[in-house]
Amino acid sequence: MLPLVRARHRERTFGDIGLELSLEAMHMLQLCRRGESLEVNAHAAIPYPGASAELIDDAKQFAQLVKQGLKQSKFSGRRVVAAMPASVTQVMPVSYQSSSDQGDDAAIGQLMRERIGDGISEFVIDYMPVQTLYTGREKLALVAICREETAVKYLELLRKAGLSVSALEIGPIAIRRLIASMQAVTPDQNTLVVNCGRDKSYLTLLSDSRLLADDEIEFGEQTVLGKIATTLDMPPELAADLVKKVNLDPTFKHTDPELARNAEALGSILKPELARLVDEIQRGLMFATSESRGTRTSQVYLLGSIARWPGATELLASMAETPVAPIPSPLTLFPTEQADANTPDMGPEVAVATGLALRTFMDHG
Repeated sequence: MLPLVRARHRERTFGDIGLELSLEAMHMLQLCRRGESLEVNAHAAIPYPGASAELIDDAKQFAQLVKQGLKQSKFSGRRVVAAMPASVTQVMPVSYQSSSDQGDDAAIGQLMRERIGDGISEFVIDYMPVQTLYTGREKLALVAICREETAVKYLELLRKAGLSVSALEIGPIAIRRLIASMQAVTPDQNTLVVNCGRDKSYLTLLSDSRLLADDEIEFGEQTVLGKIATTLDMPPELAADLVKKVNLDPTFKHTDPELARNAEALGSILKPELARLVDEIQRGLMFATSESRGTRTSQVYLLGSIARWPGATELLASMAETPVAPIPSPLTLFPTEQADANTPDMGPEVAVATGLALRTFMDHG
């Protein structure tokens, strides 16, 4: 009987593949359940050959990227939970009121009709209630809106690439699910996830596992690199190389005098540029503190382009006066015995894809 027991113990249940068109690459990740624990079965990252917005209009290129991703690792099946691309989806916080004879669906539908007008039939609208600690008639929800033809087009892209779609979601829901899985082993807290891209950044705010807000701000890596290039009179490419060579942590001691001078120069340039991001971080955490009545600690997780700069999280932490760290790697949260030597650990870059992949196990078993 022992061999049968061991074989049964090794059996794995595979979840859907989480697929996200992030700011810079297509990310794919699949989890599996082995016994009582979750593991990463496969993950892949495929950089875009051009702008992400162009990819949605190129079915052939999209299919090629999916094919590359499936070849990078040993995915099981072709079912996916896909995130709607941020470039074609608008997410907004909405305050509304509902009564005993009018449910949330009707109240939000009426409010969006007032905002959009007669063209509302051209859009797909979904929402997620934002739970607050206060009682009263006014409620909050995070509403996602996308043109129907765009959503259908995206579904067709996925289908033509050989994928079967279990669900379409938005990034903030995936982030909330990932944070909820992390808080199963960490204390409750207010959490702000900052995803920095080339031109824009996205801030997702949660209190425990309650989603409070998701904002887009005009702040990105290219603007910051442009400021460095202009100030130091160098091409943007050299500015990008410089920030990857110098540790921006204010407490880090460079032994090389030239690196020390560069670090000081970069710090004086970056602090005014990062000040707006710091203001947004502080504003979000103050709102979360008021919602939780000051009973939670605060944690900021940084991912995306600027998160890859050495010492960037420490610099932001010193300016915001709150803990800032890269979001934990899914391979740390959900380790695997079947490590793929050909696929590097992508760390926090696959945070959204991981949250999508968790849907199988957290929402449906």
